[in-house]
Amino acid sequence: MVPLLKFYFNDEVRNAASESLPYLLECAKSRGEQYVVEQWTFILPNLLSAITGEPEREMVGDNLLALANCIEKMGRGCLNNEHMEELYNIMDKLFKEHFEKHDERVAKRQDEDFDEVEEERLISEKDEDEYVLSKMSDVMHSLFVTHGSDALPFFQQLLPNIVKLLERDRPFNDLQWGICFFDDVIQYTSSEQSWQYHEYFLPAFQVGLQHNEEDVRQTVLYGLGVAAMCGGAQYEPTLQAAVPIIIEMIETPYSKSEQVNVCTENAISALTKVCKYKPNCLPNQSVDQFLQRWVGWLPIWEDKEETVHVYDYLCELIEANHPVVLGPENSQLPKLVEIITETIHKEGLPDDKPVYQRCLNIVRQIQTNEAVFNACLSLLSEEQKSSLSKALSSAG
Repeated sequence: MVPLLKFYFNDEVRNAASESLPYLLECAKSRGEQYVVEQWTFILPNLLSAITGEPEREMVGDNLLALANCIEKMGRGCLNNEHMEELYNIMDKLFKEHFEKHDERVAKRQDEDFDEVEEERLISEKDEDEYVLSKMSDVMHSLFVTHGSDALPFFQQLLPNIVKLLERDRPFNDLQWGICFFDDVIQYTSSEQSWQYHEYFLPAFQVGLQHNEEDVRQTVLYGLGVAAMCGGAQYEPTLQAAVPIIIEMIETPYSKSEQVNVCTENAISALTKVCKYKPNCLPNQSVDQFLQRWVGWLPIWEDKEETVHVYDYLCELIEANHPVVLGPENSQLPKLVEIITETIHKEGLPDDKPVYQRCLNIVRQIQTNEAVFNACLSLLSEEQKSSLSKALSSAG
């Protein structure tokens, strides 16, 4: 596989070889830790060299993705100082190429000979550049996941390039991925460490939260959610200002339309985290008042990473017999079963996560009261009943 990273006769061969590497490292674990280290020692310099010498822009992105996945497989300390310096040089070069190519596209569109054929080519080139940028973000993400705040010196080296992504005259995709870099800083470092960059990301959050592009809004919503979970008191004014905007986003008439539903569900998840971790940031209402609205926004199912957070909190409230969530004399139970069932029916919860079992255990507990459970079933469609029955019978 490693020699095939430079099989320049066919880019699909290079792609397959690159994609296989993190899986091969996983398989190598059966031979022991020392064997894995030997394989990684062989793979890493060749993979870095392949990124540098790759002629196809899309394959550069594929190689970066393979590197990110390998780093997550290998964990903390998998890159020594020499490797980190080489990786910085690669990333810095790719950033500069990204900015240069954008400027070239702007100039070409001003050329008097510019036509539709050239526009199609430029759009294709732009898509490739954005793909590479997204995979650069994946590499940085993998370093934060595995190294936490120890990844900050590397991030600091790249900061001038990342800040440039946030400039107001940049394309919206630059803003999106620039915010992604800072989302990881907020999530994987201490509140004090991430706050030192607030002068860069807070203005971007303010612009991005009400941006026309759904992808930008979604990235900001994720950042606000992790700020609620991981940030300290410094973040509270930002969250307090954002919450009314997010509520309006969720409750607009078209918020559940197919075009924006993923973003709406990310908004619900962000406010779930605010309610759980920073309830004092809710606007002019008690947590109980907010929870009445919150239950009405459910179910959600589009983003499994976010549904875990939302349904963990829902289960926590149900298991604590929260009076607002359960309603007077448990009158909300049919609604809650409907929410859980629809999420399972839509395959919105990963069945290998503990929250999936928590949801089913709540349904099983309700099932012990036949009259109440029949009232719950009366709200369900036949397809929902079938999905719930299958889940209850197959789950351990």
